[in-house]
Amino acid sequence: MIAFLLAGAMAGFLVYNFNPASVFMGDCGSLTIGFSLSVLVLYYSPQNQNSHIAVYAVPLLIFIVPIIDTTLVTVVRILSGRKAYIGGKDHTSHRLVLSGFSERGAVLVLYGIGCMSGLSALFVETHDRFTSPVVIIPILLIVVLLTGYLAQVRVYPENEYCLLKGRRFSPFLENLTHKRQIFLVLLDFCIISFSYYLSYRIRFQGSNFLFYFQIFLQSLPPIIASKFLAFYITGVYKGIFKQISISDVRTLVNGTVLASLFCVVVTTYIYRFEDFSKGIFIIDLFFTTGLVFGSRISFRIFTDVLQRKKLHGDHILIYGAGRGGEILLREIMNNDRLNYKPIGFIDDNSRLIDKKLMGYPVLGTAKNLSRMMDQHTIDGILVSFQGVDIQSEKKEFVKACKKNNIYIKQFEIHLRSL
Repeated sequence: MIAFLLAGAMAGFLVYNFNPASVFMGDCGSLTIGFSLSVLVLYYSPQNQNSHIAVYAVPLLIFIVPIIDTTLVTVVRILSGRKAYIGGKDHTSHRLVLSGFSERGAVLVLYGIGCMSGLSALFVETHDRFTSPVVIIPILLIVVLLTGYLAQVRVYPENEYCLLKGRRFSPFLENLTHKRQIFLVLLDFCIISFSYYLSYRIRFQGSNFLFYFQIFLQSLPPIIASKFLAFYITGVYKGIFKQISISDVRTLVNGTVLASLFCVVVTTYIYRFEDFSKGIFIIDLFFTTGLVFGSRISFRIFTDVLQRKKLHGDHILIYGAGRGGEILLREIMNNDRLNYKPIGFIDDNSRLIDKKLMGYPVLGTAKNLSRMMDQHTIDGILVSFQGVDIQSEKKEFVKACKKNNIYIKQFEIHLRSL
């Protein structure tokens, strides 16, 4: 009984530590609700008595949001030389807001994670232990990625992780932090294992899966080794996936295809391909390619979303929706010192109107400036194309801008000797 009460108190603390209700009902009310919920979870008994994994997975999935928040805050505070039990504005919701989300957006993100994990708990409750990993592993991957993103958000004014400075293991940790390929290797380890498992789960049903599950376990180590070897040969870990390009996508596809070929060769050599199905490797190829590509593109998407949300300063239009406009927009998004917030593009090609470049619309041509001013607040215009004397060739446009107190600046790229 004492163990139940201690566990309940701990789980209650997790809920209290994050519970938004504490704002309205006070610490005592939110702590009571959290404790009550945690005790109910501790007395949970799965309907399927054969599903031992549900006993542990369901409570964790139900309390995934407070567990993420408390773990992240506690670890970062301790490593930053702060006391874990003293409050601060460094919780998950605060980090989401600092990342560029509105308060409403941050709450919706957490609600979304809670709903997703709750539905996953319901799935685990109603399925056997062989099927449950289909939802448990993706949830864990999402949690790891989210925690990794949020841990990088700078919250404290002083140096973060200051307790790690000057220690004997500090060079190793700093080297580990900068070499993010190690994180990608660990992520790929989970993806490879999960894709291979999911292939068996889809290919074989019912009692057949129980037999082939043993084959899955026996063949998993050589499958993992074969795929990592293929990824290394094709240069998968040489890319910078915050700036993923077409060549990076080609490298990923080459890596996953070669990995599948290696897997077929290895299983044929070791097991003579007995009790293996060709369909397994075809399904595994699609899952591995999709998940590896999705994990890489998530870094680009997350960075891009945060960059757009953090944009502030003068509201500007970019004149020229070509290659120069794209380069200028990327510079604005990556350089906080410029203090520009793009609204969209102007381009003399009327066929580009209502089209979008990197998510920003082409609002019209130079002749439509007055209409754009009525619809948007415009502080300035940045001209992206080079080799054109804007003063002489666009006299009417420049005159209209000056009349409406809109400044014009021309974007140029210079290379100089040092």
